[in-house]
Amino acid sequence: MKIAVIGGASAFTPGIIEGLFAEKAVLGGAEVCLMDIDRENLAVIAALSRRMVEAQGSQYTITDTAVLDEALTGADYVLCQVRIGGLEARALDEIIPRRLGCIGQETTGPGGLSFAWRSIPFMLDLTRRMRSLCPKAHLINYANPTGQVARAVLDSGFSKITAICDELLGIQIVLGQLLRISHKHLALDNIGINHCGAVTAVRCQDRELLPRLLVLSGALRLVPGFVGRVAHLTKQLKALPSPYLLYYYFTREILREQQKMQRTRAQQLILQLPAIYNHYREQAEQSSPRLRLRRGMAGHGDLAVQIIAAMQAERQDRIVVNGRNEGLINWLPAEAIVEVPSHVSSKGARLLPASGELDDGLKELIMRVERAEALNVAAAVKGDRQLAIEAMRLHPLVPTHQTAQLLVADLMEAQRRHLPQF
Repeated sequence: MKIAVIGGASAFTPGIIEGLFAEKAVLGGAEVCLMDIDRENLAVIAALSRRMVEAQGSQYTITDTAVLDEALTGADYVLCQVRIGGLEARALDEIIPRRLGCIGQETTGPGGLSFAWRSIPFMLDLTRRMRSLCPKAHLINYANPTGQVARAVLDSGFSKITAICDELLGIQIVLGQLLRISHKHLALDNIGINHCGAVTAVRCQDRELLPRLLVLSGALRLVPGFVGRVAHLTKQLKALPSPYLLYYYFTREILREQQKMQRTRAQQLILQLPAIYNHYREQAEQSSPRLRLRRGMAGHGDLAVQIIAAMQAERQDRIVVNGRNEGLINWLPAEAIVEVPSHVSSKGARLLPASGELDDGLKELIMRVERAEALNVAAAVKGDRQLAIEAMRLHPLVPTHQTAQLLVADLMEAQRRHLPQF
């Protein structure tokens, strides 16, 4: 078995290697091919990964390459976690909207639409190559914005894709801590699209725990900042909101806070990453690597690996993923990409209906964001600047048509070397 990790030099990759250890009964013996154009960091991650495997005594073979076709050839699974343009491009997606009075965020609002312009052409090229080099392989996609990427790939006729995001896993882990229950025993129902939805049910062995969480949220509303805002919105919606909903419900406050910051999140990460890679380099020389610095939350890599293992072992694991709606949420178009529970097997993820109902205002918000993202996907595929402006104007975080025009002009100019289709 061969697992190709595209974007293998990412600082997230050691988490994926750790995830493999938990699934060695199913995936043991696999070749894990790390592919990246960043040869320097790829060498660091590959060396660390080999040492981690040696220390665990696990039967994995780590290979690495800077050639995409070499990584894809003969692959059974392809895990993609690329970021076209790197953190420098992300920083522009965060800075430019703020200058124009809009939220600057990686996957939400103008920044998310800009990110899709870069990601979609690469993903369409990747799936074209997969058709010839590994036609039976399944694509597990982490590349953002995952919902827009999934739509473009599925629209192209490539069906073997499972689009994932670890946001719901993060929520599940936090809920487990609050409830003093292992997060692995919790099952969540989510309704909406990626980064724009809410958890409508939290179950543990058929016990519904959401009412208990709603009571807890009442006590947390007075906590300043993020926690208080989430608690306030939880009480208002009677569901557990995606943290990204805060950008829509507390727009003015968050924008003021962003504009006071000296650095964006991407700029902070650019400063932090050298220390993380130095730590990885040091640990690659140890007989038993111990990672005290890392990128991402605990469990980030577990999600992707669990999906691969569930497909390989026909386990029917219940996992929240992104896929084609096809009537599951009756107030969204059939072709929309929704984020809902699924059962994962060798045939991919079979989406399941989620229980519960959303607030009417939140439904309207989700429908508008979905329409904007659908237009934006078409713009990215066709290289149509006017469609991009229409998508930008439709997005709830963009106040006027003039602002939309300025955003598209400035973002496309800043990112032009990554936007050949425009």
